[in-house]
Amino acid sequence: LDESKEKLIPKSVYKPEQMVLSFGDKDVKKSIAGRALQTKKIEYVPSIQNEENFQNKETFVKQGLTSALSIPIFIEDKPLGVLNLYTKKYREYTEREKSVLLTLTNQAGVIIRNTQLYQTIKEDNERMTAMLEITQAITSTLDLKSLLKRILEKVVRFTKADKGVIFLEEGENLITKEAISYEANVPVQVIKRTEGICGWVVRNRKPLIVDDVRTNKIRIASEFPALSEAAIPLIVKGEVIGVLELESRYTHNFSRYRKALQALTNLIAIAIENATLYDKINRFNETLKEEIERATRELREKNEELKKLDKLKNEFVSNVSHELRTPLTSISGYAKLLHRENIGEMNQEQKEAAEVIVNESERLTRLINEVLNIAKLESGQTKLKFENVDMGEIAKETTQTMAMSAKEKGIQVSVTCPEELPKVKGNRDMLKQVFLNLLNNAIKFTEKGEIAVLLQQQEKSVLIQFKDTGIGIPGKE
Repeated sequence: LDESKEKLIPKSVYKPEQMVLSFGDKDVKKSIAGRALQTKKIEYVPSIQNEENFQNKETFVKQGLTSALSIPIFIEDKPLGVLNLYTKKYREYTEREKSVLLTLTNQAGVIIRNTQLYQTIKEDNERMTAMLEITQAITSTLDLKSLLKRILEKVVRFTKADKGVIFLEEGENLITKEAISYEANVPVQVIKRTEGICGWVVRNRKPLIVDDVRTNKIRIASEFPALSEAAIPLIVKGEVIGVLELESRYTHNFSRYRKALQALTNLIAIAIENATLYDKINRFNETLKEEIERATRELREKNEELKKLDKLKNEFVSNVSHELRTPLTSISGYAKLLHRENIGEMNQEQKEAAEVIVNESERLTRLINEVLNIAKLESGQTKLKFENVDMGEIAKETTQTMAMSAKEKGIQVSVTCPEELPKVKGNRDMLKQVFLNLLNNAIKFTEKGEIAVLLQQQEKSVLIQFKDTGIGIPGKE
């Protein structure tokens, strides 16, 4: 008697070698054997041919069977099953024979119950061991393909299935992601949510175990010779992400694993979800890595281009400066000769004009030198030498250098510096250039008045201030 108490399932058959007998499940409510269980009495059928309510009568008659006897098997008033006896000839049984048969079936009931209890304990141990192995397999890796393969191998072995498939949802379809079969290779399947046992499981969000697929109308036809099937939904956070499908060549193979499979599929679903997320993170990291490498490569290429452009710029500045220096040297030399009257006397107006030419040519020379110095600094060609520098001395030298330019505009330049001023560590030429730039800027933007350079000590530092009566620098700059 099966768990539902509605069917009698053939478990053992004894027959002479020359006979070929085939039996299917018997409905408890519609069969003679079922009636024996319900009445708790032996049911005798002298002629199968003439018995109206004999289930699958044609099959038995075709096999040449005439009489049938059904003896119920009980233990402690609980039904276990039925012993059916069939004869090819008409056969009657005496009361003594029936009594002996009842005694035998009572003893058989005790043996069957003990065997079932032993089998249950044995299967429970096997189930616990298998579930532990499956749980270990589930937690052993985050690689999706390896995880699916390990899960399926363990579950198929645990349930004694002949075929196992894990389907995962992609849009409106279920796609084969991993499959195992001991009969043949399993092709990749695409099943719609509206189709077959797997589709039913997804739509109804609950497992379906079919003891005999020949009686199931929703199953999709398959080349695999299965007689029983189990389909369990994989659910994470209330959403079905796939289906675990198992098939067997024998009927009633998966009913006993119902609870274990339901418990396992929850763990399997979570493990698959974690592995899927891990796979997405890995793919994202790979994409990010590729993007970073591409961006780095492009940046490196741009940097090389900038270096080339910078080199061209420096070469251009150097060439232009060289080309400017040559005529400028001649202009400056002849202007000085004219100003000194070495090549002839000049009136006062001509002499002042020559002086302007000398001053401007010198200023232009300084500008060219500044451009060259900046180019050398940017290219790293110039290595600065650091030493202890007297800032008061630099202030005096530079104001003397710019005195003529200031005098021309009627600007008075003064330097205020204490006698004992700490020396500053730096490059003398560059610091001098800074002073010249600031003084030149002050003279340029001051029409009249004065420019004051103030130096004072602040602890171990020197504070230098430039003040003028010009337009000044806007505060926001």
